[in-house]
Amino acid sequence: MRLAVAAFYRREDWEAHIVRELWGLRTGHRAIQPITTRITRTEQDRGGVAVTGFRLEAGDYWRTYDAEKTEPHRVLAWGTYTGETAEILQPERLSYWQLNKPGDERYRESLGLGLQ
Repeated sequence: MRLAVAAFYRREDWEAHIVRELWGLRTGHRAIQPITTRITRTEQDRGGVAVTGFRLEAGDYWRTYDAEKTEPHRVLAWGTYTGETAEILQPERLSYWQLNKPGDERYRESLGLGLQ
């Protein structure tokens, strides 16, 4: 999801039209239609990191995102109405588009992904 930059900096709640996740629409055999979503913000401190939280709600559909308050506004965690949750435990910036040579597999291992 890409947030409207102006809304991010206004520090207020707003409504927006979004399209729900495509996989859920496809497997549920539902039409792709934008829905009006209420987006609410929260400000919090997470272990010394200023975090802006966003909650998108439309009926029984909801998603949450926690992003760094300061640039580059990395997404630190998210959750969904389906029970999916994720949290960045240890960020690492890699030039992944250049890591395609023999021996670069070690980066997968360092991220806990192993070899496949």
